[in-house]
Amino acid sequence: MLNKMISFISFLSLLLSSSSTPTQTMTPTLTPTTIPPTNAPLPATPPNCMIVLPAFPLSYTGLTTPFQLQTIDPAAPCDMRTFPAFVEAVIIDLDTHSLSVYQPLIINTGSTPLSPPIPFNMPQNSLVGLWFGSNGMSISLTPQTSIQQGMCVYNVGGITSKDTFGQFAHCNAVSFFETLKQLILKNVPLNPPIPPLGMANDGEPCLTTRDFALVDMDPSDNIVSMYLVDMATGKTAQNSVANAAANPNAVVLKNGSDNLLLATLDRIMGCKPYLVPNLVDLNNQLTGGKTSSMALDEIHAAIRQEKFYAYLPKGDPMVRINNMPNLNKLNAYRQGVFQPMVNSLNMAGTMEFCAHMTNIQLPRLQKNKELFIIQPSPDVAISNNLYGFLMNRFFASYTGLNCQALLDIPNPVTLIMANNLVTDAIVTFVPPISTGSNDPYLLSWDEYPEFVEPTTPPVPTTMIPTTMMPTTMMPTTSPTTMMPTTMMPTTSPTTMIPTTMMPTTSPTTMIPTTMMPTPRNKDDKEDENKDKNGGTQNNTVIVLSGITGGLLLAVGIYYFFNCTRKCKKGEEKQNETQVPLVEKVEKEKEGVKKEKEKDVKCKEVILNLSPLKTLKRSSSPRNSIHLPRV
Repeated sequence: MLNKMISFISFLSLLLSSSSTPTQTMTPTLTPTTIPPTNAPLPATPPNCMIVLPAFPLSYTGLTTPFQLQTIDPAAPCDMRTFPAFVEAVIIDLDTHSLSVYQPLIINTGSTPLSPPIPFNMPQNSLVGLWFGSNGMSISLTPQTSIQQGMCVYNVGGITSKDTFGQFAHCNAVSFFETLKQLILKNVPLNPPIPPLGMANDGEPCLTTRDFALVDMDPSDNIVSMYLVDMATGKTAQNSVANAAANPNAVVLKNGSDNLLLATLDRIMGCKPYLVPNLVDLNNQLTGGKTSSMALDEIHAAIRQEKFYAYLPKGDPMVRINNMPNLNKLNAYRQGVFQPMVNSLNMAGTMEFCAHMTNIQLPRLQKNKELFIIQPSPDVAISNNLYGFLMNRFFASYTGLNCQALLDIPNPVTLIMANNLVTDAIVTFVPPISTGSNDPYLLSWDEYPEFVEPTTPPVPTTMIPTTMMPTTMMPTTSPTTMMPTTMMPTTSPTTMIPTTMMPTTSPTTMIPTTMMPTPRNKDDKEDENKDKNGGTQNNTVIVLSGITGGLLLAVGIYYFFNCTRKCKKGEEKQNETQVPLVEKVEKEKEGVKKEKEKDVKCKEVILNLSPLKTLKRSSSPRNSIHLPRV
């Protein structure tokens, strides 16, 4: 990012020094952005800016409502004419798996569009991702409700942190890429299909955003969206053929990015990027109504790039906090650009990144020198040709990543200058640099070690329905109190739940929906074993449960004691004073017979009560009652 900021400032200085009056007409050139000549002093460094999101930014109404560029520090104003910001949306139809791109409009806060936002047909069952870029120093997002609704991320510290990614932010990218990943792994064809990489006219594979022949020190930042701006009023419009015809004096704004550079090199080298319908400019005959985007470039690179794979290194200034590598920030950024998360910073080594960039990029730049040196420079403030621009870019990246110290090799590029512009370069030969078997850039995204969730869960990837906001709802423009950028969505926009918040347990005692069995006592187990082994019925433990069991138990106890009492009476009768045997023998036989019949009946009442036979043994001792054994 630093080398891009330096080139941008030098470009501004060049324009200011060449302007004589505030009304001087300017011819658009192939630059990252076109700046109007003005006598107003510009900030010494690009400003930190804020983008005001509409309500429900993933919905149709949100996408067709202008986003707003807002100044944070009045001493460093943000204006679409000087330090513009950009946004692009990629939409996937979940029924047909069709992809398309829409570029929402960004206007200055308090302004109105140069032309109204272009309407489009949005699939009913769709998933939307948003990506942001900026020509300023950094961007942050507001308000908190829209951040939550869009699942937007621009840093890892929330509103209390002044740290940001820099020129980059994303909304719902995690859910978007996870959905695409599952479709790809299931071999579900996308529409249009992901094209093959192809061969460039230099005999080597075409470039991607993960090719070390293309990347700089901060890969995958910024986007390809463009706008039209009226220099006099600062009003902006989406870049379409119709809007350009309606505003002939408008100038095209571009976001200096690796993705925009890739589009330029693809055209020069005979390659084709992944293109889908451009919902803003479907009638453009020159482009066929199609466009690329950051997300599409990342999808194409993930599927088609061959070894080696240029993922974000820990030395990237956009993933550092207080100039120190930060694992959470690195992973939060990688999630937004479809790159694998890592469990350790060792899996994002800067030394290996420097080695591959040196091994791969320098030879290919030299191989294409004759082709590149006759092409116009993307930034005329740096070089007057494409080769000089690319060599300056390598030189700045090598220095910015501190490769000279990590590799113990001085910068192999010596720039040749003329009139403060890079015109050529001398490259010192560097033997191939070895990286070892644990090189993290040898693995494709589907070969990476499984990411282990940290103690604090990351941002959930729950998808927000794109149609959840009524189309008549107006966007929120007031920069209310910001919430952390990693807030997770809730069903009510008034309830804010930080994504880093762990679920709390209710203070009341929770009753499990499935009760755990309680261990039975020794007697229970012995009785159960006897039952299984054919034990007699009078050794069976009958378990009663509830009120019915209690009543039946009472009846059983009554009969038991009544029977016992009568049995004792029978014994007493036998002990009475003896009478002559002849006179009582018949009566005794009759009495004994009757008592035996009563005893049998008592036992049958206790042990064979029909309602108790169907009761099952309870697993809870407190709900179990053991009848006395008879």
